[in-house]
Amino acid sequence: HTSLHIKRSGFRSTAAHINDLTPEILDEILKDVGNNRPTRNPNYRSLMNSLSSAGAHVNGSPFQKTTYRREMFALMIQLGTPILWITLSPAVTHSPIFLQISGHNVDFSLDLSQIPSHVERAKLVANDPVAAAIYYNTIIDAFTKYLLGYNDSEGGIFGHVSAYYGMTEEQGTGTLHNHMLLWLHGFKSMSNLKSELEDETFKDNLKMYLERIIKQGYLGTYNNDEDLNVSEVSCKYPVDPDEKVKDIPGTDKIKRLGISSSEAKKINFFKGNPTHQNHNTGYKGRTAVHEILEVNSSIREMIFDQKSESEIKNQAVKNGMTPLREAGIDKIRKGTSTVEEILRATVEDN
Repeated sequence: HTSLHIKRSGFRSTAAHINDLTPEILDEILKDVGNNRPTRNPNYRSLMNSLSSAGAHVNGSPFQKTTYRREMFALMIQLGTPILWITLSPAVTHSPIFLQISGHNVDFSLDLSQIPSHVERAKLVANDPVAAAIYYNTIIDAFTKYLLGYNDSEGGIFGHVSAYYGMTEEQGTGTLHNHMLLWLHGFKSMSNLKSELEDETFKDNLKMYLERIIKQGYLGTYNNDEDLNVSEVSCKYPVDPDEKVKDIPGTDKIKRLGISSSEAKKINFFKGNPTHQNHNTGYKGRTAVHEILEVNSSIREMIFDQKSESEIKNQAVKNGMTPLREAGIDKIRKGTSTVEEILRATVEDN
């Protein structure tokens, strides 16, 4: 059984359109849809327009999703391509804020044993989805207001935000997460960015910007007020190159990186000192390695000719592209990462 909700003003016309759709017409429409041909039947097109308009107000419907896509495309027409794609997934089961919202007043300064276990917290989330949704909304509002700095004259962590568009989804556990597109004031359009990347100074500044906004670490491992380079290994200390056979990095790892023995002697290798503050990892944050492929005329022609990936990459390197592994080795030379991390995070260039 199917029922349609039609506005009173359009009831008669919609009913007439439905009555005019005979089985033969429906068969023709199905053939058109199956062959990806536009349907020219005016009754069908008018009916679908009225259904699309009504369906746009039904949460989760295909028509509502189409409306959202149109809104995003409208922002792209007005502001250009979004600069950042952000995913926010608040850890509700680990949050003291959620415990407060759900009615569990826990004094964390007194006794940590009174905090519910992880299993108990997960049950609280499942039994009180309203409190979990309020917590999620609180986090998203705080993110847009304080971190993005939307409508703030001083901007936020990414700069001055001109617009953002977020969509909320439900995970398999029933908790919520958000995917967000972000536009920034004054950021170059993609066509301008392509030409700007030919300037080495602009390219270096873009890398510095990315490294400053891409951060990850543990609470208490660094001071947010200081100008911190999070790419440095925690409590780093040098490794004597003459002892690399006995200690990290070994000769096999040096060979895997493609570093000659003579060059290895000139590099001051570092490794992290595992401590309680860095959770025994030896690291206090992350950094990014970049492989920027400029699609110039020669690369574009190779793509059109369906050349192999290796051929395109070899040509890109000839054009000045720095491969991902080489970019990682540069981090080793600067002492901002370790041999083990670069071997783990990058693949060998054939």
